[in-house]
Amino acid sequence: AVVSTQSTGAICPELKLGFTAPILGVVADQQASLIGNKLFHEGEMKLSLGTSLACDRLTGDTPHPVAMEVYPQIAWKLAGERVCYMAESMTLESRGKYLDLLVSAELLERIEDADQMATSVKSIDTPLFTELKNLADIPSEYLNDEIIADVRNTKALLTRAVLEAHAFRSKDIVKQVTEFYGAPHRIIVDGGASSSTFILECLAALMEPETEIYKSDCHEGALMGAYFMASMGLGRWSSLKDINSANKLIKINPLQIDDVCLKEKFIRWKHASVDNLLRSLKS
Repeated sequence: AVVSTQSTGAICPELKLGFTAPILGVVADQQASLIGNKLFHEGEMKLSLGTSLACDRLTGDTPHPVAMEVYPQIAWKLAGERVCYMAESMTLESRGKYLDLLVSAELLERIEDADQMATSVKSIDTPLFTELKNLADIPSEYLNDEIIADVRNTKALLTRAVLEAHAFRSKDIVKQVTEFYGAPHRIIVDGGASSSTFILECLAALMEPETEIYKSDCHEGALMGAYFMASMGLGRWSSLKDINSANKLIKINPLQIDDVCLKEKFIRWKHASVDNLLRSLKS
């Protein structure tokens, strides 16, 4: 049986607080992010750019069939209601940590400067550092001595490469879900990397024409979701439909770049990703 997301418990006695308090809500991570972004209806989708990349689509009371790369998950279960399911595609390979590496290597002073630095140069015409760990990971057939020298010596090019690779990986995660269900009319993005306008604008340019990208003015969707469920347990709201909050959605306009060129670059990046995966499996 699926435990209600509104279940209650008690704080462990060993905490010695002198009293017991109800723990309201059993929801976390991507499920909480859906609720935090107020996505309650079948077909709605969100993308989280956090320590992992995760794309989730609500499938209502029908679980997603088990398939490669997209998995069925329970979104939530409310008292007196049927289980709500979701389909999820995710990867633990997040570009955010590479921005941290750029800072630690003193190639970037602050992560907040990444957008400005990335837009100060034109993109190099390569697959943009598939699984961007170091230059050795880049398929040699896509590089020449001039590009290698530019990458090693130009902070802005390297920063742009990291951000574009983040957008490409995000598009790939979304594509795995939309191949089953078709393109939605909108995707809401949250997580730490959603603070990068450049990443979101690249992502918007990569989407199908009918899909718009929005971000919440609150990056912490999971935190808001846990708060909403706890508030429901305390009686502030009687159902998900009653939830209202101050967080607003901001529409993201596509990056002003030749979108055909960007999409072709994404295809080359994807091919290079597969090549790298095959090489790693053989080694």
